[in-house]
Amino acid sequence: MKFAIITIVFLITTIPANPVIVTFFSEIQTSPDSLERLEIHPYNWSYGYPFDLSGFRLVTKAGTTYVNQGVVVENENSYVVLDQSNMNGIFSLGDDSDTILLSRPNGDSVWAISYPSRYRYSPYGCWAPESGMSCAIYQGWTPWPDPTSYYLWFIDSTPTFGLPNDDTLGGIYGRVFSIDSTPLGSVWVSIAGPHGGDYYLVYTPGIPFEFHPTGPGIFEVSATKDGYAQGFYPESVRVGANETRTGIDIYLEPLPLVKELISPLNNNWHVKSTIVSSELTVVGTERAFLINIAGKKIADLVPGANDISHLSPGIYFLRLRKGYSVTKVVVQK
Repeated sequence: MKFAIITIVFLITTIPANPVIVTFFSEIQTSPDSLERLEIHPYNWSYGYPFDLSGFRLVTKAGTTYVNQGVVVENENSYVVLDQSNMNGIFSLGDDSDTILLSRPNGDSVWAISYPSRYRYSPYGCWAPESGMSCAIYQGWTPWPDPTSYYLWFIDSTPTFGLPNDDTLGGIYGRVFSIDSTPLGSVWVSIAGPHGGDYYLVYTPGIPFEFHPTGPGIFEVSATKDGYAQGFYPESVRVGANETRTGIDIYLEPLPLVKELISPLNNNWHVKSTIVSSELTVVGTERAFLINIAGKKIADLVPGANDISHLSPGIYFLRLRKGYSVTKVVVQK
């Protein structure tokens, strides 16, 4: 695998062309004023040049279209843009979502992509482009001594078919803290917006998360970490094309600390641990509820026997409606 990565880096650095050379579908534009187009850049060891696309089938949700005769990718530095001028049949790309499949005339699949995709760091899925914009892939690499290549999809506000993609600036940056302002690591940060969703893992405390490029659009930013309730940035984050938003910091509230004791649940609400299977008996007069490890309420409890057979095995917390007396409930089946 290391050899393959090194080879990729060498080839990229020696080709003075559009840096999008690692996927067939390198840029996708949906329909503003009936303009729809798809850039193909088949830089792949499995296919030689010239790469003749004549008669290839392109299947989308709208139907099937065929590439006209004479449409050829001449060499590894060239590309082809498919649109209504060189296609025969139903050529249409979904404005909000679609799955695009390219196959040979005999039906053998060559490449496929779906959008919107939550995982933009894959050549097989991108964000859904807004009208007049495109979804383009950007290729990059890190140098020696540990060369690696990477790529990500982004919204290109000025489509650049056949040219280097130029809208890779901007983004959302922030950090994750505990409510006492302690920097947190091992945190999953997610965004959701008009183009789809994305997520980022913060490994090291104090290191900022980054989503780029994200504009234009309005995004909701949240963070999750084991032992903490899910947290949200309190306002929607508006980002313009190529705009940078910093200071999008999120503060997480820790779940109540629970001491492991061997005492069974009895009529003392302050006992901290119990193991149950299908029924949980609450002794007392106050109502209570169960929360999961993410802090979300999943069941109301009443004094007496409570059926919990519908719960999946795992760890939950029982909390009084008043105060913070907490019991750890381990559900076993």
